[in-house]
Amino acid sequence: MPFKLKNPSGIWFWVREALNSQAEVDYVIAPKANPIPIEVKSGATGLLRSLRSYMQAHPSSTTGYRLFEGKAEKGTDGIIDLPLYLAQTLGQLERA
Repeated sequence: MPFKLKNPSGIWFWVREALNSQAEVDYVIAPKANPIPIEVKSGATGLLRSLRSYMQAHPSSTTGYRLFEGKAEKGTDGIIDLPLYLAQTLGQLERA
């Protein structure tokens, strides 16, 4: 299987296990039910290739999140941008 979730110490993340691949998603909430991928970025730029790759490989993940130093916005591709200070609200998604 080329995609795999990892769970060291109860914190989920995802890596694409393909030759020469560097795709990874920082966090995945509720990986068995309706997975919610989360990427954390230090800046406002970036193509979010790994996040999009994860969402493509996991069709039940209809929404993904990018935490960064910008303003909240909802994209047309199912990715929601949130400022870093709202990271504490993501824990509520697992129970939703």
